[in-house]
Amino acid sequence: MKKLTYILAFAALVACGTEKTEKKQATVEQVATNEQTVKTETVEKVAITENKEIVPTTPLTPATKLELVSAVLADFSALEKVESGNPIVKFEEEAKTSAAFSMTITKGNIAEVLAKSKEYKKTVVVTGKHTIATFENVEECQASGAWGACMPMAKGYIKKGDLQPKKDYLNNIFGVPDKQLRTAYYFN
Repeated sequence: MKKLTYILAFAALVACGTEKTEKKQATVEQVATNEQTVKTETVEKVAITENKEIVPTTPLTPATKLELVSAVLADFSALEKVESGNPIVKFEEEAKTSAAFSMTITKGNIAEVLAKSKEYKKTVVVTGKHTIATFENVEECQASGAWGACMPMAKGYIKKGDLQPKKDYLNNIFGVPDKQLRTAYYFN
């Protein structure tokens, strides 16, 4: 990813007919899912070497941990400790870059979503900006007529001002099939 960004920056330098050292703003993101870190580098200046490689000439910003995802996977109640903003939205923003796999949930694919959860250590489901749940036990389930599947026991939070904890079958936490966006995030 770094090389691609450097190549693109080089092409921009050549296309603009600039000198060998140019003040540029570039951002490089490297997601390491096994360490759950995101490294963001901001490059103020770049230099073109004799081998036509673009190298940064200014210091890079340090890596930022995906702290909320790690905390929630270790202890689901960590969501209650988020002091500002919507913890469900913050979790989902981090989960988009750190989950091993994600899938939009519909009535038509709920059986596949539930089967896939058996392949991963943790599955977290987010509905809109207001509901989050994780499966307690996929084997302990209750038939749901609305979803047409056996829904697992889960624990979650529903945001009604403050986070309201809820432990129930998944369908009773995230509701009946409708047009709301429901996404399952799978973690190893």
